[in-house]
Amino acid sequence: MKRIPALFVLMALLALLLFPWQSARAFDNPPPDNGRVIVGSSYTLKNGETLTDRLVVVGGSASLEAGSTLHGDLVVVGGSATLAKDAKIDGAVVIVGGGLILDTAIGGDVVVIGGPAKLQENAHVRGSLVTIGGTVQKADGARVDGDTVENVSPPISPTLPGDPAAPVVPQSDFSKPASFLMEAVKIVLNAVLLAALAALIALFLPAQLRRVGKTVTYQPLMAGGMGILTYVLFVVTVVALALFSVLIITLILTVPLLLVVILALVAGSVFGWLAIGTEAGERLAALSKREWPLAASAALGTFVLTLVTNSVATVPCVSWMLKVVVGLMGLGAVLMTRFGTQNAALTAAQPAIMVDSAALPPSAGE
Repeated sequence: MKRIPALFVLMALLALLLFPWQSARAFDNPPPDNGRVIVGSSYTLKNGETLTDRLVVVGGSASLEAGSTLHGDLVVVGGSATLAKDAKIDGAVVIVGGGLILDTAIGGDVVVIGGPAKLQENAHVRGSLVTIGGTVQKADGARVDGDTVENVSPPISPTLPGDPAAPVVPQSDFSKPASFLMEAVKIVLNAVLLAALAALIALFLPAQLRRVGKTVTYQPLMAGGMGILTYVLFVVTVVALALFSVLIITLILTVPLLLVVILALVAGSVFGWLAIGTEAGERLAALSKREWPLAASAALGTFVLTLVTNSVATVPCVSWMLKVVVGLMGLGAVLMTRFGTQNAALTAAQPAIMVDSAALPPSAGE
């Protein structure tokens, strides 16, 4: 039995929409062979015909007559699917933007997005059934061996014309002392935890923290652009891995790779945030005209940076802006310096300050 996790199915749908499939504008069905991709027209697998691989239909509907055989997955985007009694499908069925009429057995999972799923009396889903934005209608005798996940959109109740109701002004969370107090505790606790992590990393990776922080200071625009590019490449990588997972069936390889990519992105984002906090802490320490240990400066700067950005989150319209800007610059600087292991390229107008000797804490350089 072939089972496809719902997460990879949904990511594969995006890949199918973006992938430049070659159009097959044939109004008559071509002779069946291996897997087929149909764009801009409907497709019918007739009685006695067999496809030995997947069938993908974009911008049309798919129909499998009684006696037809599909040894693979069925994916329909922008259309509906009708699977008649005695039609044979070994793989999964994914329908996006249309409905499904099922009256036969399916060897894998069934996912229907944006349309109803009608299971008639001969329907038998050996995997799971998932619907998003649609309903499930099961006739007597229809069976689903796996889980049934139904996401029904709430109906819109018609209203009679009349006097308009007075607008409801939502109350701010600040009017609720208990809620405000809990939010304040969460903000402070988050800042304390990140400050402690910054102090710990500063003890073991002082040069790397300083190198990344100086890169943000002297090349903020380039660091921010590199951060945006990193997120774009991350999305492309996730979509590519999802496409390989569904269409080539290599989950054993792609799932670990996907986890590694996600962990690398999280680690780079956190390290960049701590590096910016360390740079801010050193500047705050310089105002006191006293020499502070790097761990203390990193903890102070990270605490202040996190506290300020999280507090700004309570202000409407700018709740995400500061966090995004700081996060993009930090992540970009981490990539530019290879996690702080080498100096970033500087322009001729900038002083060459990011050297190994300057990156070490005062006590380590003696």
